Amino acid sequence: MPGILHLTDCMDVCLKNNTCKAVNFETGLCVLLRTLPGEQTDPSAQSQYPVFTIFAQKICLSDKKRVCNKGWAFERVKGFEMKKYSKKSVKVMTRLECMQMCLNENDFECRSVNYDSDVNECSLSDMDRHSITYNSLKSRKYGPSSGSIDYMENNCIEEPKKLCDFRPISGKILKTVDSVYENVKTIDECKEKCLSSPYRCHSFDFGDPTNSVCRTSHLDKNSLSHIENPYIEIPGATTYELVSCYNDISNSLEFEIKMKYNDVECDVKQQSKGQFTNDIVIQHHDMIVTTQDLLLNVHCKYDLSNKSISNNVNLAVDGDVDTSGSHSETVSSPNVTMKITDLFRSDISSAQVGDSLLLRFSILEKSSPYEIFVRELVAIDGADLSEIVLIDSMGCPTDSLIMGAMDKSDGDGQILEARFDAFKFPTSDVVQFKALVAPCLP
Repeated sequence: MPGILHLTDCMDVCLKNNTCKAVNFETGLCVLLRTLPGEQTDPSAQSQYPVFTIFAQKICLSDKKRVCNKGWAFERVKGFEMKKYSKKSVKVMTRLECMQMCLNENDFECRSVNYDSDVNECSLSDMDRHSITYNSLKSRKYGPSSGSIDYMENNCIEEPKKLCDFRPISGKILKTVDSVYENVKTIDECKEKCLSSPYRCHSFDFGDPTNSVCRTSHLDKNSLSHIENPYIEIPGATTYELVSCYNDISNSLEFEIKMKYNDVECDVKQQSKGQFTNDIVIQHHDMIVTTQDLLLNVHCKYDLSNKSISNNVNLAVDGDVDTSGSHSETVSSPNVTMKITDLFRSDISSAQVGDSLLLRFSILEKSSPYEIFVRELVAIDGADLSEIVLIDSMGCPTDSLIMGAMDKSDGDGQILEARFDAFKFPTSDVVQFKALVAPCLP
């Protein structure tokens, strides 16, 4: 069926056809299938055209809590899994039962599941590819599985109305998209098409030098790792990917904002042991700052001191007991600073591209028994917050030409430093650095 420009339209045709079991969709082409993979032929085989094929299979689910009004219920990624985010594991006999368990979950909002067909285990999670951080993706917390595990993402969840920012990616567009809209005049109109899609839209592109149309997709860099070469490079074209959203509250004085104090992606600051602070802006207008806006400075204090718990127990000891001494001590976590210096370890206030510098991490308390280990070091563009990973989750440099390895300074494990040549992003002269620093005992 040529000429179908929306994946949801292709699925609707299949839903109304009793003999249709699945569809193959490529932008502008919808193929109805009477067989499933493994029955006679393999309709999900790779396309011979310069696109990638989306395969959708008809299933029957019953949501006890609500009706799923989205274009599809789940997205399945064969041979991939979400690691370390499971909140509940249950035994089920089929993949369909696993999806049903996710829809029926009452204790938390189930955003994704892993299904292991070898042991019939269904792992439910309140996280998905778009809710975990980009650093978590880089550290393979979502990635290829052992082979028997499939990842399935819930598309039925109702996310709140939001104001969203998109980051432009120049020079390339997706080979296959979910929807194509003609006669769209502006980028803002195309953005609105994406945000009002009957699926969780995460990217769109608007026109290229030869064709001015709006195309939207549920895929972005976070969810394309299982597709080989998903983009077409076109000079002058731009893809816009969803990067952040803000809570948009309408006609209500009650709302809720969640901030994790230990999330490096959040702007929560630790002032002292057990004391955290953050700034929250309540803005009346969607796009501009006015005198009616309210800035809240939030302080939270937690009692992190050690507690002694005692209980009376009647014990009887026969014979003599040798007396032994005991000693215990509590050592607080060290305070660590990060700074950029020249090669002589002198402080600097600015640098030019190409200057030889040192990035240094050091423990302030010289009496501390701890040493430190640095991982997940990220450089962030000061303008659009785009980022590159310099040191991975294992503590190894991703590109030694940009950032060298973290080494002890003069053999001191309390001071780590890495040599690098100053660099910048194309859109900003400001480069921010962020890292996870773990204390460890030598």
